[in-house]
Amino acid sequence: MVLKILLITSKTMCSYAKDIAKQVSVDSTVDVLCIDIPNILFLTEEKLMDILKDVAHKYDAVVLPPLIPIDFDKLSEKLNTMVVRGPKNLADLPILLRVTSWRELSPDKPLDEIVLKNPDLRIKLLKEYAYIYRDIARHSKYIEVDDIKVPIRPPPIAIVVEITDTDRRDQDQVMEFVHRYREIGVDVVCLGFTVGFNDYNLIHRYIKKIVDVIGYRVCVDSPNIDILKKSIRDGVSMVMSLSTDIPLERIPEEFKDKIIVLIDRRYDVDKLIDYAEKLVSRGFRYIVLDPLLTPPVVPGIAQAITRYMRVTTLNCPVMAGLGNVYELMDVDSHGVISVLMTILSEIGVSTYLITEHSVKARNASCEAVLASRIVSLSLAMKRLPKDLPISLLLAKRKYVDYEEQYEEYKPCFYAKLWNKIYSELK
Repeated sequence: MVLKILLITSKTMCSYAKDIAKQVSVDSTVDVLCIDIPNILFLTEEKLMDILKDVAHKYDAVVLPPLIPIDFDKLSEKLNTMVVRGPKNLADLPILLRVTSWRELSPDKPLDEIVLKNPDLRIKLLKEYAYIYRDIARHSKYIEVDDIKVPIRPPPIAIVVEITDTDRRDQDQVMEFVHRYREIGVDVVCLGFTVGFNDYNLIHRYIKKIVDVIGYRVCVDSPNIDILKKSIRDGVSMVMSLSTDIPLERIPEEFKDKIIVLIDRRYDVDKLIDYAEKLVSRGFRYIVLDPLLTPPVVPGIAQAITRYMRVTTLNCPVMAGLGNVYELMDVDSHGVISVLMTILSEIGVSTYLITEHSVKARNASCEAVLASRIVSLSLAMKRLPKDLPISLLLAKRKYVDYEEQYEEYKPCFYAKLWNKIYSELK
């Protein structure tokens, strides 16, 4: 049976609503009625009755924006036609109807709330968004070396997680980290070491174990250019913390075909840009700029963001180390990561370095992976980062009458689930 649906909107949203109607006219006929009113939320029950009394009977359901403050049941009774609530974001209607049907619409709750509160429908919706994310990833521009891909601009977003003080950890712990990061969908694992550590034999063993045995993407973070050079010879495709203090003539030829993360320790953006341009002129093609995100208050985040705004005008990827902020605040990391990633991604930062150095930063990798999916989808779909089947709401709930239960930390659960679903799509 083909359902006849009437979608109500304002004149300002008329063209947009008609485009949405074309996308959802499967097993249904969808008409759009555009009301001459500046804000649809200003509609009263009396006004709606006057508009719909002669047309509602022609349809199986009338779909209204869900936040209109009227009694939907009462209006349905008066019109003798079901009056139901659509999704809070009209743009979500096509994707929601791919996992459910018009018959699920209710006079009591918005359609998105109905879907998100149903575990089975939520998983179906997650898969639909994974398809969208896959298309985003396929059509984006990257710098790519071996199996490491760094987006030039978001979306998508690359997450690099650094295992700090690798030299002070036993091998089993390091490999456990690597396996966990792979399971949640981290793009690159980076090996970091304590200041002054120069025993390359240990670094060599870890690189070989990760690259040859596990076959996972790995980079090395060191201020020592000799260690970076040796790590490249051992199969590393990405090196970090190459400083502008190093004379250009000391940069080895081997670096030309590898991804180099370039920094200036004095936060001099002009020097960073000049150094990068000189490297490019010498044939170094895969450069990522990191203007360095500084700690809050002292010296401050705001000034750092202005540096990022300058370098994102160049045609190369930009990285931000978020740990410099959330590791140095007594604030839950998931909120800090989400907000910073949203702001910096709007600017054009595509790659984020994450650490789990302190106790309070544990599982920051899961939080960052999940945040990267939320922000990427929001950027690509030009939508608010909300009402998706994944979220970073932990201390608070979205719905008063609904709370999910998890056997593990929620961001890790959803990061693993997303990665599993997304891997199957590839």
